[in-house]
Amino acid sequence: MVEKIGEKPLMHKCHTLDRLNIYECLILNVASMQELDLLDQYIEMSFKSSKSNEIRDNPYCVKKHSRVSQYWEALSGRTIN
Repeated sequence: MVEKIGEKPLMHKCHTLDRLNIYECLILNVASMQELDLLDQYIEMSFKSSKSNEIRDNPYCVKKHSRVSQYWEALSGRTIN
C-alpha cells in the first residue's frame, strides 16, 4: 500500500512517525480512483485486523461521528480525496 501510494516522487512522504495517522498521510498522495479504491481496501483491512472490537455493531451516529467513521466511509466507498 505505502509503496504504491506513499512513495511517489515530489509528493508527501509517509515517514515512520506518520504511521499512527497513515490514512491522513496517504490520502494526500492519492491521484486516481484506482488508488482511492486501494486506500479504501487498506483502511478496511487495517480496522478489521487491529480494531475489530471497535467496529462491531456500531449505531448510525457512531458510524458517522467517531474515530471509526473512517472505516465505515471506506467500506461504502465514500473516502474523500
